[in-house]
Amino acid sequence: MTLKNHMEEWREHPIYTNYQLSSMGNIRTKNRRDEWYIKTCPIKKHHPPRDNGELGYRYTSLGLGSRTQRVVRRIGKMVCEAFHGLSPSPKFTCDHINRITTDDRAVNLRWADSSCQAVNRVLAKGPTNEQNITLTKYNKYRVGFYRNKEKVFDACFDTLEEAVFNRDAFLASL
Repeated sequence: MTLKNHMEEWREHPIYTNYQLSSMGNIRTKNRRDEWYIKTCPIKKHHPPRDNGELGYRYTSLGLGSRTQRVVRRIGKMVCEAFHGLSPSPKFTCDHINRITTDDRAVNLRWADSSCQAVNRVLAKGPTNEQNITLTKYNKYRVGFYRNKEKVFDACFDTLEEAVFNRDAFLASL
C-alpha cells in the first residue's frame, strides 16, 4: 500500500506490516482507534563517540502483536527495505550514501556490500582538510579510493578544487 502526503511517500514495511515508512525517513503505525500516527525515534549515540562528530543511528522499538513482544530496529534499514526491497543477500547492509547516519531518506539509502561501503567510508582529514584527498610531495592533490585492497580510483590534480570535484563525481557514481 502506498500513500502520498505533501511530497512524502509512505510504504508498508514488507515484514512489519503494521508499520509504514516514508521517503523522508519517518515511521508511523496505527493507534487503537485505527488512526495513523508518526513515531518519534531517538538517536543512539556511538559508543565510544566518533571523532568526526557523527551522532549515531536512529532506532525504533516495534511491537510484534502482543504488548510484551518488541524488537528494536534501525530506521534506515527499515526505510531501505520498504523502498528498495529486502537485502539481496546477508553480505549486503544498508548504506547511507552521504555518510550522515541520521539522514534516513530513501534517496540516501542503498544496499551495499562491505567493499562498496569501504570506498564510501569517511577517511581522516589530512593537511588539505578534505576527506580522501592528500597532498603529495610534488604539491599535487591525490584522490584515492580502495576496494578489497585494490585501487578503484587514484588520480592527481593541480588544484584542490579539481580534486574535490573529481572525488565528489566518483562518489556520486557509486
